Amino acid sequence: MGAVDFARVVLAGLIGALSMAFASYLFSAMNIPMVDFGRLIATKILRYHSHRTRLGLVLHLANGVLLALVYAIFLGPLIPGDYWLRGLIYGAGLWLFMMVAVLPAMGDGFFGWKTSRSMIPSALVVHLVYGLVLGFAVHP
Repeated sequence: MGAVDFARVVLAGLIGALSMAFASYLFSAMNIPMVDFGRLIATKILRYHSHRTRLGLVLHLANGVLLALVYAIFLGPLIPGDYWLRGLIYGAGLWLFMMVAVLPAMGDGFFGWKTSRSMIPSALVVHLVYGLVLGFAVHP
């Protein structure tokens, strides 16, 4: 495993998380069911209730940076394949973790069964976008 360029990874995490937020906005504008990740973090974890909260966006960006560091330091080097494929695999893994661990822990059920199963495909797409950004940015 080579040295990690922390500034590059932090920037990749920010760009990846912003890409997710932008893709989520586009899905919502096209009336495609989508999770508001920032609002989910703020309301379900912190119990802070506010529509379109900036706190949620900040927490989503911080989470993007943290998960980018996990990818660059620990998991990315272990995933086989080209850099872009490793990113996609990581993004898919994050999506699956959200569906089987995070959403049930927040009371939304396995794969969001109790709230909205219709957001499953769009949530996968935005996680793949995040992973692809990491794949390209972290492992040039």
